[in-house]
Amino acid sequence: MEVCTVVLDVGKTHTKLSVWGGDGERLEQTVRVNQTVVGRFGRELDTGGIEAWLVEALSDVGRRWPVRRIIPTAHGAAAALIAEDRLVAPVADYEEATPPALSETYDGLRDSFAQTGSPSLPGGLNLGRQLFALAARDPQTRERLGLKIVTWPEYWSWFLCGEIGCERSSLGCHTDLWAPGAERYSPLAGRLGFADRFAPLRQAGEALGALRPELARRTGLSAQVTVHCGVHDSNAGLMAARGHGEIRGKAATVLSTGTWFVAMNPGGDLRRLNPRRDCLVNVSPAGRPTPSARFMGGRETQLLSEEAAPQLQMRSSRACADILAQLLDDEPAIVPGLIPGVGPYGDHHGGWVHHRQQGSDGAIALYLAAVASEMLHLVSAKE
Repeated sequence: MEVCTVVLDVGKTHTKLSVWGGDGERLEQTVRVNQTVVGRFGRELDTGGIEAWLVEALSDVGRRWPVRRIIPTAHGAAAALIAEDRLVAPVADYEEATPPALSETYDGLRDSFAQTGSPSLPGGLNLGRQLFALAARDPQTRERLGLKIVTWPEYWSWFLCGEIGCERSSLGCHTDLWAPGAERYSPLAGRLGFADRFAPLRQAGEALGALRPELARRTGLSAQVTVHCGVHDSNAGLMAARGHGEIRGKAATVLSTGTWFVAMNPGGDLRRLNPRRDCLVNVSPAGRPTPSARFMGGRETQLLSEEAAPQLQMRSSRACADILAQLLDDEPAIVPGLIPGVGPYGDHHGGWVHHRQQGSDGAIALYLAAVASEMLHLVSAKE
């Protein structure tokens, strides 16, 4: 049998483990619903739960497939603190609010949008805000000898092989800590003392090392399995889409969907981005600034549908046209702005205009399409 690659995709809502053949075919996938943990400083990511699930999932797929490579991808606005080859602080959930006094102080320290491509965001969506709050509330952790900051995809590379690193697409994901135009850490990262604490820069996809011997024993995988440096999930989507033959080498905008809907236009005009409407500069794995806009489409779908895992029904183009015609003849069903401070309408309080009715997934789909269309406009998408 041909050797296989495992992709670990640590999203905000779900964690997925998939097995891929050499021809790019997905052979199987298993999914975990992520949990929220409440700790000393509020909500945390369920690192321990994902680790236990991952070991079991690797053991399971290893019995069926000749796994030889593992590469992680993960959401942004998260980082781990590593010292003495172990995690020394919980990984913060970016939806946890930063204490107002600390947040106000941090706002006075931030660099300009022109320098970092990072808008000021609520909660811990600016990674710099997260780390600043942690350093203020837990100074002993920051002073640990040899402490290194590891971006979230690379945490999973480290968990699997023991080698630490950071990668540009996660550093450039609205962190306040990276200067995309200069391809280096931002002035703020230097002033706060974080730049020297980050693990060494590695390239996305770079082979970091072999699977830890302990994990090889626990999972039954070969000790020769290679673990690669990870990548930010939306940027992974951009890379994958740009590899399709019909758009390879051509101008194209990619809309990545999930908990977040992210529009990315590598050919867009950085000067037209509006940080007050959740526009930002993502950084490709190659280090190139990428005009982007986003909103929490998956989360808003949950809120609008009142279901834990809504599935919008796929329909033919003709059926969609009929539904749209009916919806457009009616009064607006949904107005935007369900998550405060997030998306192109983050300063507007929205939701259902009237009481939600049975069979309203068509209205939800139209709403998602309308906001996505606005994001495409904000990143100068054409054709």
